[in-house]
Amino acid sequence: SINYAQRIQKSILPDMTYFGQQGVTGAFAFFIPCHIVSGDFYWAYKRDNLLFFACADCTGHGVPGAFMSMIGTTILNDATRDPEKRNPVSLLYTLDKEIKSTLNKNQSIETQDGMDCAILEINMETLEIRSAAARRPIYFFINGRLTEVRGTRRSIGDHRNGNDFVETVTQLRKGDTIYLTSDGFSDQFGEEKDDKYTAGALKRF
Repeated sequence: SINYAQRIQKSILPDMTYFGQQGVTGAFAFFIPCHIVSGDFYWAYKRDNLLFFACADCTGHGVPGAFMSMIGTTILNDATRDPEKRNPVSLLYTLDKEIKSTLNKNQSIETQDGMDCAILEINMETLEIRSAAARRPIYFFINGRLTEVRGTRRSIGDHRNGNDFVETVTQLRKGDTIYLTSDGFSDQFGEEKDDKYTAGALKRF
């Protein structure tokens, strides 16, 4: 049944050919779940000339994480039906509110269910990017140089009142690149000393 669940989870993830159809070149996803199904997910939505994209790192691995990824995808799909919520900051607040509501969070009890998430809105005509993120960085490779936009230090679904989500505007040109990640790659252990790969190594790579 868990192998069939993997098929279901993969079916809700956007196919990379979708981005090519929207005018994005070189799109790829490095997606290797630790336990068959994954607590990481990515999501896309297109409206007029605006392309939305999210990458999220949910609490937990395997089945618990996969449940969270399904909840997150459903909330984003529903939120984009409302024009007032159709921007990165509003989508993060909607995720935060709806996940707390869905999981019946009690503000007096500290729980860890939720996710870290970065959301982009790409104007495919002007290549202007509006972005917002919860505890995840966004990497822009602009004119041959790496620029990092750090996410707000607040997780989606956290019971504590954290910092406000902030919108960042970045102007790209044709040939520039965007990278969104979970912590799955940077937190891998390996090499001769079994050291963690780290985010710094990922940025250098």
